[in-house]
Amino acid sequence: MGPEEESADLMKLVGARANYLTRKTGADIKVFSLVEGEERYVFLYDDVSKKESLRVLGRFASNPNLSFTWYDAAVLSKKIREESWKVKKVNASRFGSYNDTLDDFHP
Repeated sequence: MGPEEESADLMKLVGARANYLTRKTGADIKVFSLVEGEERYVFLYDDVSKKESLRVLGRFASNPNLSFTWYDAAVLSKKIREESWKVKKVNASRFGSYNDTLDDFHP
């Protein structure tokens, strides 16, 4: 099996796990992944664990035994924040007001 098939199989497994966690917890589980050579990094998180997920990115980047870099951490943390902003904006449009600077959310 080649790398592309392995990645597809891994993402199917991760998707199944995310669906299971969503059904079990009721939380919307988000998934981000990164492939660095032979290493594959897959992050699952929900809104409650967002801050811890950002800290994990920093710990991975500071680990010299991993190919995960500070650049990788910056890119993925930006994606996590953008996803959070999208969720806040959608919720605000349904339930309250939203400050477009993304600095503040007012229910």
